[in-house]
Amino acid sequence: MKKIIIIILCCLVVVFCATFFSTFFRKETEIEVNYSQLTYVALGDSITYGKDGITGEKMNSPYPELVAEKLNLKSIKNYGIKGSTLAVNDNGYEPMSIRYNEMENADIVSVLGGVNDFFRSVPLGTLGDTKNTTVYGALNVLASGLKKKYTNSFIFFMTPFQVVNRTTNSVGYSVQDVAIAIKEVCSAYKIPVLDLYSYGNFEFEAKTNSLSDKVHPSQEFFEKYTAPQIAQFIKDNYKK
Repeated sequence: MKKIIIIILCCLVVVFCATFFSTFFRKETEIEVNYSQLTYVALGDSITYGKDGITGEKMNSPYPELVAEKLNLKSIKNYGIKGSTLAVNDNGYEPMSIRYNEMENADIVSVLGGVNDFFRSVPLGTLGDTKNTTVYGALNVLASGLKKKYTNSFIFFMTPFQVVNRTTNSVGYSVQDVAIAIKEVCSAYKIPVLDLYSYGNFEFEAKTNSLSDKVHPSQEFFEKYTAPQIAQFIKDNYKK
């Protein structure tokens, strides 16, 4: 009888310990984020600005605003400028690798650029470039600068969408090469990347919608695809 009681007590102790430690570690690892207290800044070009690929006008809700709505963020500041490049040189325009310094503080920081560097035939450069006169160099300057400026923020980059009916530019590289450069540089700085080139689905709209300009998504596309994708990416990767 004593043995049975001892066995039962041991089992109860094991169950209690298992429950306690399971609950403890779950609380430690599954910290719920209160997004309503978080601020967001989005750096980019006309796609971030919100030029509608069908109307050509500024859309009512660019993707940063849609993302903020989906996550119920405290605020959003859109730093998208039409024609903006990553790099600084004779072909560059409103370079992101400079104007990131002007952005206000935020808890979440996103970067979407590179397609204008492609269109303007900014030199691609190499991974070791440290000056922002090439795509790689600008990415290095931007990634390191953002890490220093936003030491406690969640920073992520996005690759450009696939651009339909465009192969290589006048200096011999493609939009895919820009996407690869972004992933390589961000890997070096341990910055997460949302690969819109491979998984953004924009090539479907660009090929099937006769009114699309083949570069800028429509308002409907942002609402259906891009904003939910970015919001989910933030949920999956946000770490404070």
